[in-house]
Amino acid sequence: MGKRIQKDTPVDQRDYGVQQTNNKTTRASKKGKREKPPAPPENLGNILAKTVKRFVPFLNGLFQQFPEHRQEGKLYYLMSHLLWSGIFMYLLLCGSKKQYRQDKRSDLFLKNLLLLSKTHEKTCCDPDTIEYFLKNFPYTFLETVPQRIVNHLIRIKSLDSYRFRGYFLIAMDCTGMQKYELRHCKHCLKSKDRKGKPFYYHPVLEAKLVTPNGFAFSIATEFIENPQEFPTKQDCEYNAFKRLAPKLKSYFPRLPFCLLLDALYLKQYTFELCDTYLWKYIITFKPGTSPSFYRNVWKEKQEKIQNRKTIQNKTLSQYFSWVNFMEYHENCLTNALFCHEVTIKKDQTLKVNDFAWITNLHELSFNNVDKIANQGGRLRWKIENEGFNVQKNGGYDLEHSYSHNNNASKCWYFLLQIAHALNQLMSKSNLFIDFSRQMGSLKNFAKRLVEHLRTILIDPDIFLINNYQIRFNSS
Repeated sequence: MGKRIQKDTPVDQRDYGVQQTNNKTTRASKKGKREKPPAPPENLGNILAKTVKRFVPFLNGLFQQFPEHRQEGKLYYLMSHLLWSGIFMYLLLCGSKKQYRQDKRSDLFLKNLLLLSKTHEKTCCDPDTIEYFLKNFPYTFLETVPQRIVNHLIRIKSLDSYRFRGYFLIAMDCTGMQKYELRHCKHCLKSKDRKGKPFYYHPVLEAKLVTPNGFAFSIATEFIENPQEFPTKQDCEYNAFKRLAPKLKSYFPRLPFCLLLDALYLKQYTFELCDTYLWKYIITFKPGTSPSFYRNVWKEKQEKIQNRKTIQNKTLSQYFSWVNFMEYHENCLTNALFCHEVTIKKDQTLKVNDFAWITNLHELSFNNVDKIANQGGRLRWKIENEGFNVQKNGGYDLEHSYSHNNNASKCWYFLLQIAHALNQLMSKSNLFIDFSRQMGSLKNFAKRLVEHLRTILIDPDIFLINNYQIRFNSS
């Protein structure tokens, strides 16, 4: 008989007298362990279709009502197809016509585009075809689409919870749209940089409905441009405001608005216009804007020692002071609110800010000054952070020149506003469990949406269902 050779026991099967534990359970029970983020939705195209069906069901019908300027009998692409393709370029954050040409190369992408546009073409249109179409398409028709979207959201009461004391907050500000070293057209504005080198640019004045949770919907637009090549005086932001205000009133004649304005608008005309239109206002108040009035208000504030309020927590201290019924000019009384804010940073250093506003929203009192400041006046920055900054640096490339034609550039601008509204409606809705954890960022969401539109067909039954609800987060 041969020698017995004892087999080695595998390490995992040896008995060391120690009871094995479930590592997953142990790790999950540890303090500070992050939960696994929820999985992204399986078909982002369905989320887009539900958003369109719920919040902009009128869009295709509106596109079909636009007058046709092209020659009959030579129309291969319908207007809805062309406009939806232009919206897709911004919705998918393509950044260039070349990138969109690559993204649309898929049979399923074409089918999804046709489902949304309700057309029956055999191919997706090229971006140059969109450009050729927009050159002669009156931009004033597209100008009404963003305000139609907001008007519909208000009518179905989707934005009612974001009213501030019954008023919708409307922030107005100016931003640059395009910039050139040489004169682009006869309507260009001219200026100089820090080195004294001249440049030409096209700014635009925007009115956006802003909310605490981050919505910034465009509702009215006025382009700032010279009427001719060599004007005696250039167009400016305040002159554009005089044109924009009546336009905004015609869009929403009965809606209660509270305007959030920069110190530039602290003028008699603004007060008279708001009184005429029954609008409220919260205007940034700076010493250099109206020096004599500022001195009178400051002197009155120092005497009204009873008009003081302090709010403090672990990292933030706010000291409010206010005066009521100050006379800016004859028959015009307004209220002034001041806030001195001290913030303790993580490195234990102090950050000090001073804010001041002029308002006719309510008579200021101990019970409402902190709300008017924090939930009203401070929201003016939403138009910068959630509006212009996202559109310039968040993938929309607002300052990118898709066209050198002035009319086409304005059309591209309004297509951007429509796409931005759709992205906001999707990302802040309960169609996502947690958008930031599921998608990470808007750019990641756009990349995933392109993949799904190229590889997964949108469920056609979504356009037949009317009994589902979509709600927005309030964080």
